[in-house]
Amino acid sequence: MILNQAVILAGGRGERLRPLTDWIPKPMAPINGIPFLDYLIHSIVHTGIENILILLGYKADSIIDRYKYMRNIIIEFSYGTEQDQTGRRVLNVYDQLDDHFLLMYGDNYWPIELKKMWSNYQRLNAGITTTVFSNQEGTGEYGFGNNVVVNDNNYVIQYDKKRETDAANGVDIGYFLIAKEFLDSKILGNVSFEV
Repeated sequence: MILNQAVILAGGRGERLRPLTDWIPKPMAPINGIPFLDYLIHSIVHTGIENILILLGYKADSIIDRYKYMRNIIIEFSYGTEQDQTGRRVLNVYDQLDDHFLLMYGDNYWPIELKKMWSNYQRLNAGITTTVFSNQEGTGEYGFGNNVVVNDNNYVIQYDKKRETDAANGVDIGYFLIAKEFLDSKILGNVSFEV
């Protein structure tokens, strides 16, 4: 496998977690007394990935203060603004991206099956793949409120951020494998990665 970089989107404010997020960023919310981001970083390290790039925004200093001196792993940071959408954050670090990288939301956790993800990424020969939870039982965070339509060939053919599409049959869990060449570094504006 030729994947050695994980990029974590960790810049959002976390409105639904207020008032907790009035004083800490959402990825630093404690779970059993440990910042959520610790769990993500541990799961990344467990896969063998050695380089992490954290894309910051809201209350960035608290994330930097905790992770700037980690051992046995390289962690870099990129500042953005609270208003930067996910796509803008990724495009801002275009020159720092490896040819292929793992992109993760900083507020979702799912066991990373990197070998399986990489195998599917290569088999599908797509510039980007996402991991989707097949929510046929309605056990997702929003019940049956799914946000992606996946066809019979395992391609996502529609993304619905508002979860209003009846045909939606899965939930993206925020793990993507991306070929850098798939991204257009010349896109201007504050774009969302999900759209």
